[in-house]
Amino acid sequence: MYDFRKSAYLVNYFLSAALTAITLVLNSSLFLKLWARRQGDAHLKTIYLSIFWHVAFALVTCVHSTYMILYFTGSSSRVDWLIFISGDLVYSTEVSIGICNIINAFDRVMAMWQPIRYYQSYQIAIQRMAVLFTVMTTSSFVIAFYTTRHETMPTVVFAFASYINLDVLFSLHWFDCATSIINILVSIVFLRELHKFVTQMKTNMVIRPAGSAKVDQLIKYQIIADFIILIAPILTTSTAKYGWHADWPSQIGPYPITLFTLYTAVCALLFKYKLRVN
Repeated sequence: MYDFRKSAYLVNYFLSAALTAITLVLNSSLFLKLWARRQGDAHLKTIYLSIFWHVAFALVTCVHSTYMILYFTGSSSRVDWLIFISGDLVYSTEVSIGICNIINAFDRVMAMWQPIRYYQSYQIAIQRMAVLFTVMTTSSFVIAFYTTRHETMPTVVFAFASYINLDVLFSLHWFDCATSIINILVSIVFLRELHKFVTQMKTNMVIRPAGSAKVDQLIKYQIIADFIILIAPILTTSTAKYGWHADWPSQIGPYPITLFTLYTAVCALLFKYKLRVN
């Protein structure tokens, strides 16, 4: 008998595995080249963090999704600890991607608002804040998932959610919603300031540094991808869950994670072509 739910989950895992493979290949290559050349360090430090975090998320998601494909297709027996640990890392790294996006936009806003102070001190402070926030957020959710896991193993397993207290997962979704809303606000400020900044530069006939212009354009494209692929679906899913009690991920699979893998793959392409390194 055809099992729609199982098939839907399997499609999500196949898509996640394929998209994360793309992200890993493109971002790993780019990160190593940028790091070796130290190209555009003044403008790319927060971008480095995003690339690194996307690679970390893609790696654990690729492992998790590939194993779930093997398990669903009967090619592997069920290994509970592997599903739990890899799933814990998937969701805990995913939640910090939104923070990276906010900090990237904030970093560029500060570079336009206070260019002298930005290069003197703000830049380093923002970089440290970015590392602190992402590591603390990820660590908090890793611990929260681990300490609130079910004491007994589930009979049937479709996803990582089968092992955990769903209240923690709902908290993560709320956190995603909050970061999405903050991201919208910061992005609006960034786009407005970018327009004013470019207009002022043209009026004063000042040539913008190529590295700065490139990063600003990259962040603008990331904001567009972020809104279409992540923010709109996250807010829609949360509204359906808490407004109409419709739990779409449990019915058709962990598509929020699949959307994050799509987003990181799109960003990997943006990084490759906007931060082109020979």
